Amino acid sequence: MILRQFDNLDVLVHRADLAPAERVLAQRGYRAAPGGEARHARGWTRGDVTLVLHCGLASRWLGTRGVAGLWVRRRPLELGEVRVPAPSPEDHLVLLTLHAAQRVWGRLGWLADVAALLERHPGLDHFAVRYEARRHGIERLVRQGLGLAQALVDAPLPREVAAWVRRDRGLDDLVRDVCARRLRPAAAPPGLLESTRFHLRSRERWSDRMRDAARGAGTMLALPARLAARATSGLRERGQRAAPVIPAFHR
Repeated sequence: MILRQFDNLDVLVHRADLAPAERVLAQRGYRAAPGGEARHARGWTRGDVTLVLHCGLASRWLGTRGVAGLWVRRRPLELGEVRVPAPSPEDHLVLLTLHAAQRVWGRLGWLADVAALLERHPGLDHFAVRYEARRHGIERLVRQGLGLAQALVDAPLPREVAAWVRRDRGLDDLVRDVCARRLRPAAAPPGLLESTRFHLRSRERWSDRMRDAARGAGTMLALPARLAARATSGLRERGQRAAPVIPAFHR
C-alpha cells in the first residue's frame, strides 16, 4: 500500500463543533495560521503541515444550502481503529470535481483522485450525482471532471454516464483548453482573467454567469487599490525595520 503525502488537509467541521475542534488542535501543538480567518475556513499549522477547518463549502458554487445535505448523507469511514464520518461517495465525487475546477484543473493528480474514487465505488449512484449537480448549477463542471478523468487517466465510466458527459456540446472546447493550458509541463498558475473566463464557460445557468461576471468585474476594479495598499504596507514595514534602534539612555 502506498501512502499519499500531503502538507495541507481540509476538514469539514460543523459550526457548533468548531470551538472544541480548535481547542484540540491547540492542545496538539497547532497554531492559528497567520493572515486572519476566512468566512468559512480557519487554518492551523504545525511544522510543515497546515490543517484547514471548514464550516462551509464553496458558497460561490453551492450556495448556502450546499453543506446541509452532506451531514445527512455522511457515512462512517475506517481509519485504522478509528471511525470518522465522511461524505458519501456521490458527494465526494462532486466535491473532487468542484475543488479541482475552482483551480482550473491544474494538477493531473486531481483527475487520478476522481478515477480512484470511481474504481473504489463501482456501484456509485450516478443519478444522485447528476441530481445534486443540476440542483446547484454545476452539471457542466461535473461533466468536465468526468470527461477529463476518462480521457486522460482511464477513469471507469458506465456507458450511460459517458453518454451523459458527451451530451454537452460545448464541453470539448473546455477539455481541450484545460489540456493545452493547465496540464502541460511547467504551466504557470492561471491568472485572474483566465480563471474568470474558465469559470464563466463552466457555468450552464445564465444567472450564475452574470453573477460571476459581476464578481469578476468588482475584483478587477478593486485590484489596483489592493496592490497599492499592499505596496504601501510593505514600504512602511521596510521603513520600520530600517530605522535605527537608539537606546533610551542616549535619547
